[in-house]
Amino acid sequence: MTSPAVTGHAETYLPGAALVQVKKTAFALLRKEVSNHDARSRAAAYLQANSQRMVSHYLLVMAEHVTADPFAKVKKMIKDLIVKLMEQANEEADQHAYCTSELATNKQTRDNKGAEVEDLTAKADQLTAEAAQLAAEITDLSDSSRRSRDSRPRQLRSGQRIRRQMKKRCQTPKKHKLLWSKLSRC
Repeated sequence: MTSPAVTGHAETYLPGAALVQVKKTAFALLRKEVSNHDARSRAAAYLQANSQRMVSHYLLVMAEHVTADPFAKVKKMIKDLIVKLMEQANEEADQHAYCTSELATNKQTRDNKGAEVEDLTAKADQLTAEAAQLAAEITDLSDSSRRSRDSRPRQLRSGQRIRRQMKKRCQTPKKHKLLWSKLSRC
């Protein structure tokens, strides 16, 4: 199977063979990362043991630096950034909910006020029509009042003429009082 004749045909007929190798490389890199962590912890243990044996402060500091994750600060910054973004997203969601409720409230108020305006406009039109009708009635009444005032002096003159005639006819005071009572009823 390792002969060049077989290998060439495998690549022609089995193109997935190359992909299998890539996957093995990827798993190898992951294993290397895990083994790198093991090597760091072993080196840190060695440095700590030697720092205690030699009573060296520098070896102890070096052991701490070896155990420290070089990406710890970056990881912390990313976590803080994610928390901050989540808080901002929550604030924006709250603000969006508030704006949506305010828009709905304003629309309802606008609709109510619009209906109220329509009602008041209809009432104003009705009152204007009633005012025009009352103005026409007032005009009719004032015309009839003017006509009755114009005819009133004629009636008064005719009444005065009747009284004069009655006075001439009446000779006795009793008859006179009786006639005056009749005339006052007119």
